[in-house]
Amino acid sequence: YRDIYLDKTSLLEGAREVIEELFGRSIQLAVASNKSGEFCRELLSHLGIDRFFINIMGGGDVVRPKPFPDMVNAVVMDLGLQPNEVIMVGDTVEDIRAGKAAGIDVYALSNGYHPLEKLIQERPRRILRQLRDLPRVLRVR
Repeated sequence: YRDIYLDKTSLLEGAREVIEELFGRSIQLAVASNKSGEFCRELLSHLGIDRFFINIMGGGDVVRPKPFPDMVNAVVMDLGLQPNEVIMVGDTVEDIRAGKAAGIDVYALSNGYHPLEKLIQERPRRILRQLRDLPRVLRVR
């Protein structure tokens, strides 16, 4: 995996534009991934987007991975925010469970890892059909 992940991994459609727009609106961004923290930081650097994130946290950076809230809690603390000031966007059941356990509103991305039906069962705050919907949704929040 280590030998191929940089060349075989790409951003979701529209992700770079969304990240740049949110960053331009002074919205603090962070990553909490169950992938190895070392891999995540290296990958986001390779993709040229690491500079947009205040914190990039991954597996091994905390004792318990998602769906436990430890990683999400650590990111929120690092941002200097309260859970009610944070939105988590995720595409897995584990993302939704971790965010909810941390007291954060979770927006589930339906075109990611888990199918829409599984995400709906977890009752996220909102379902995003595509990541490009996020900036508009945040304007009316």
